[in-house]
Amino acid sequence: MDNANLFLENITYLHDARSPGGLSKLTFEFQNSQFYGILGPSGSGKSTLLKIIHKQLMVQSGEIHNPYTESCVFIENNVLLAQSTQGTLNFLIESCHQNLDIEAKVNLARDLLAMFEITNVIDHSLNQLSNGERQRVQVISYLMNSPKLLLFDESFAGIDWINRQEILKALKLYNSEHQGIILWATQNIEDALTYCDQCLVFNFGRLQDHGPGENLYFSPNHSFAARFIGISNELLVKFKAQNQNNLEFDSLLGSILLPIQFKERINPNNLDQLLIIRPEFIYHDPNGNLTAIIIEQKFTQGRFLIKAQINGHYFSFFHPELWQGEKMPVSIKFENTHLFQEV
Repeated sequence: MDNANLFLENITYLHDARSPGGLSKLTFEFQNSQFYGILGPSGSGKSTLLKIIHKQLMVQSGEIHNPYTESCVFIENNVLLAQSTQGTLNFLIESCHQNLDIEAKVNLARDLLAMFEITNVIDHSLNQLSNGERQRVQVISYLMNSPKLLLFDESFAGIDWINRQEILKALKLYNSEHQGIILWATQNIEDALTYCDQCLVFNFGRLQDHGPGENLYFSPNHSFAARFIGISNELLVKFKAQNQNNLEFDSLLGSILLPIQFKERINPNNLDQLLIIRPEFIYHDPNGNLTAIIIEQKFTQGRFLIKAQINGHYFSFFHPELWQGEKMPVSIKFENTHLFQEV
């Protein structure tokens, strides 16, 4: 364990039976200079984790090593600055409680405003700022004391897309320069995967999976995380046979072949297993032996998401615009799918 890291060992905190959101036997080391996204459905333990670290809740068992107890900021929800005639620079200077002279505080405020790309507001009063500018100034005010541990609990939920991107981009830069730790509990999966160095996925108080966003999406270790992180197509399969290079499974799509590397994931009781297929790995193939019948389409993430029926089973994949009822030959890159023992 690095003394500069935040370490939780076998942490348990259970609410009463009527209140979800506890934690069960959590062990994890949050590393210095990392921006973490804390993901999971409502009641999965995200806020409980942050409140335990901030000592708003006392653990029932386990140990916490937090080297930043005296340099920790907890920001709950999105609190917008009140309308005020106070100047932006004066507000930021008053927010700074470090032992610095006025010139140093002014320079710190200027540096942070530049990092958040709003240096133009330095001479404006707070009531002259747009909502987006006020939101960024509010976040900057938390950073005026150079905290080493920042805990954001759904803090950017009400912020428009453009300003949220700017805030997250600036926080990532700030954290890399100041070598602190940021934990952001959020329901915004897409932004977390984009801006956070690592994401943790919780369900019913248990950590299901963790890692860089790309790994969680393309190489999940747990079926819940696979389903929770992004769009997933689910197919039940059952092991049939193997040869030197492949594993053969029965499915609603007929016989399919998976790489021999999946051997360790075969259910030992020969029960049905879950195969997760990301939409990126279903593609138009003139020579494909599967036929997709288009059901509907929607424009999302800058591209068309197609819902189609293949052998009576519904699948989603990305493709240029198609129309309901069209038929298209497709193939699936089964080597990029994810096989789980649990259904």
